[in-house]
Amino acid sequence: VIAAFIVFFKNPTSIGFSLITMLVALAFFTGMLGLFQVDIDPISALYPVIILIVGVSDVIHITSKYITEVKSGKAKGEAIESTLRSIGLATFLTSATTAIGFCSLFTSKVVPIRIFGLAAAVGIMITFLVVIFLTLALFTYIPPTKLKNLDFGDSFFTEQLKKLYHFTLRKGRAISVGFLGFLAICFWGISTINTDLDIATGLPRGEKLTDDFYFFEKHYSGFRPYEILLEAKGDYSLDDYEILVMINSIVEAMHKEEDLSTTLSILDVYKQFNYGKNLRNSFDDYALPDSMSYSSFQALKADLPPTSFTRIGLVSEDGKVGRISSTVKDLGTSDIEKINTRLQQHFAEHVDPNKLSVQITGTGTLIDQNNAYLRQNLLFGLSGAVLIIGLVMAVLFKNWKFLVISIIPNVFPLVFGAAVMGVLQISLDATTSMIFAISFGIAVDDTIHFLSKLRLELAKSQNLESAIYHTTLETGRPIIVTSIILFFGFLVMLFAKAPGMMYVGLLVSLTLFSAVFADLFLIPILCRSILKKDY
Repeated sequence: VIAAFIVFFKNPTSIGFSLITMLVALAFFTGMLGLFQVDIDPISALYPVIILIVGVSDVIHITSKYITEVKSGKAKGEAIESTLRSIGLATFLTSATTAIGFCSLFTSKVVPIRIFGLAAAVGIMITFLVVIFLTLALFTYIPPTKLKNLDFGDSFFTEQLKKLYHFTLRKGRAISVGFLGFLAICFWGISTINTDLDIATGLPRGEKLTDDFYFFEKHYSGFRPYEILLEAKGDYSLDDYEILVMINSIVEAMHKEEDLSTTLSILDVYKQFNYGKNLRNSFDDYALPDSMSYSSFQALKADLPPTSFTRIGLVSEDGKVGRISSTVKDLGTSDIEKINTRLQQHFAEHVDPNKLSVQITGTGTLIDQNNAYLRQNLLFGLSGAVLIIGLVMAVLFKNWKFLVISIIPNVFPLVFGAAVMGVLQISLDATTSMIFAISFGIAVDDTIHFLSKLRLELAKSQNLESAIYHTTLETGRPIIVTSIILFFGFLVMLFAKAPGMMYVGLLVSLTLFSAVFADLFLIPILCRSILKKDY
């Protein structure tokens, strides 16, 4: 953040005031987390990054416009009024749309992600209020003469943006074809997205926890719990011999799966009795006894102390509900699903559902179901965010054509981000699923600034080409600078030890980087194609 302000402002006082604004916003947000007792978890590492980056973007847009107004010869009061009139609403909308993007995470069934989305949305609006009220107030303490002499690359940016404008004017069709071709490649990348999740992928790199996990994987047939829920139906109990025969059939099927470890269930009580009775020290005796021996074992089992570990956690007090406990190697969702399918087929063939209900469950199954919910909620939440933001655009610009122009460039970065996930084989899990909400909410900011300025220019001249030209020159620099800041701001997360955070940093950075090209290249072309009959 400091580096960005130094490059952009080149004025110690301006840099100091901007940093004060950011620190105040961060302090307010942290206080809000404490006030509402929001728990700090691994995802919370994103909070300061988001607040600082979004805040810096607002500061640069507002300050850039204020300095432009001061350079035009306006007094402080006039410059502030003109700045608020020109981009005050746009800045509010950028914050609101970013907050809406994060609010889309509230559709998730995963509570920590819902809390993260809501807290981030509130934090973004707090940052907006701090920036809008504090930044301009502080900048009034800087004499206009100092701001007039500031030169943060005006001539360079102006020259390059003129070239960009003429390039989009001359090569509009070629650019459109290029984007369509690139989209086709992106859709191929999306088709390769990996939804095969494993636990190891989310473990921190180089930590003892990860080493311990791999030790269990190698020597103890896995760390991931694999549980089967048993429920006796009607008057039956899990202790009944007929039910034990079914349980034995299930256990034998599980033992045939090489990636499952040994099992533990109520069946082991009877196997242990049988093994001890024969005294032959043969593993063949560790088996379900025949029906003749079963009755005598029942009497022995009744003498077991109530606290015996063989009973606790394996069967309920009434003997109606129990479980088969095991572990499975961290194979990934698809391979574990194959094991589930084979076992469920065995249940259907060898278990009478009128006597015994069998269900695969446990922490591992919940993780898989959780990730399935995430994928569903991702589409639902993101679609809702796109719809709401689109309606905001339609109301703001009072023209459905602006709605189309605003949505297309902001869908492109999402497609690109998903394609990168597919090509790099980054799994779509709880953490990486957030990149789309984050990216869409932030990427739409620059689109709003561009179209807001375009609308003002059209109101002045009613000349479409002139409006596009002046909009490109005035908004191009803040868009590029803020995007560079966003890119490197999220890119620092590559140094995170948690792979999930690292992937979020990489994907959001690349997605926002692609959004710059969509805004500066696609929007002018779309405006010429869609608005040409109106102006």
